[in-house]
Amino acid sequence: MQTIAIISDIHANLPALEAVVDDLDTRAGEAFVAFHGSWNRAPLPQAGYNVAFAPFTDGAPTGQWEIFADGFAGEELGPRSAAHRPVGLALGPDGSLYISDSVIGRIWRIVFK
Repeated sequence: MQTIAIISDIHANLPALEAVVDDLDTRAGEAFVAFHGSWNRAPLPQAGYNVAFAPFTDGAPTGQWEIFADGFAGEELGPRSAAHRPVGLALGPDGSLYISDSVIGRIWRIVFK
């Protein structure tokens, strides 16, 4: 059985993501990561507000990752203006990925077919 890690509330902080992925080195599988969205990146642009997927090969992270679900922020990226901010992730028994939203309390469900 393949292991899937669920990692929540990484505030667009790539060093934090790298630390978490390094921690998963000993586990086989893959990881989904919720990027809640940044609030203090000035002068850099705001980032995050998405869910990323990090694949593993032979039980180790490949070092690559990709955006799995995006568009949560809406038209404007910003902690006060984002329409939605993904914060918590859960994997359902049927393989669905649930994503919680800290702005309006919505639970998003992504169904795998």
